[in-house]
Amino acid sequence: MVGNHRGEVELSLCVEEAAIILTHGEEECKMTMKVSLTSPVMRDPGADADASRDPPDVLDKEKCLAALAALRHAKWFQAKAAVLPSCVVVIRVLRDLCDRIPTWAPLKGWPMELICERVISSAAQPLSPGDALRRIFEAVAGGLLLPGGPGIYDPCEREDTDVLDMASPQQKEEITASAQHALRLIVFRQVHKVLNMEPLYSQQRHFKRFNNRKRRREMNESGQEGSDGKKDKKEGEAESSEGAASGEGGAAK
Repeated sequence: MVGNHRGEVELSLCVEEAAIILTHGEEECKMTMKVSLTSPVMRDPGADADASRDPPDVLDKEKCLAALAALRHAKWFQAKAAVLPSCVVVIRVLRDLCDRIPTWAPLKGWPMELICERVISSAAQPLSPGDALRRIFEAVAGGLLLPGGPGIYDPCEREDTDVLDMASPQQKEEITASAQHALRLIVFRQVHKVLNMEPLYSQQRHFKRFNNRKRRREMNESGQEGSDGKKDKKEGEAESSEGAASGEGGAAK
């Protein structure tokens, strides 16, 4: 137990996860933080390294390598995705999509961040969040994930690694079909169904408002002339001018 001015923090070792678990607060509002332990030596042990010479309490190598990979991903995100317009906003929207729809679950996390950064950075100009989201759905619906496609290669690995290898061909086809359906909804102005939210406006209300404006233009009330009044006025002026011309012709005779 470690004490501070805000209370006590409980520390516990989790050797299986190669981490230290910090717990603070009561049962109603308990906060837990996981501190992973790793070392670059786990990735580059050297040519003369011998696993048999490791101490018996050495941390799990796979957990340490996963922590190193997470650290590389965080540095890459700060350098590439965080400075890209609309990228962070779209990543948050698609994280929620991966949590709500099981079909998109294989792309949650690092694969989705890579897809968003690659697709948005390939645009010729900065995109708004709506245009960026639509562009990502267009890329996935066009077969980005399908076999034979370009794939998404991991920039944080030395070897050529496709981050989409963890998904099966069936899962990739289902994600592609779901992206095509979402793209159709966006085209027909139903993006609120993709985002699982209420529509921002009612189309029926907008239609009634438009009809009211059209009626006001056609009405002729309180001395205001509508289109019919202007037409009758022009016809009256034409008749009076014709009558005046005929009168002038008779006087000349």
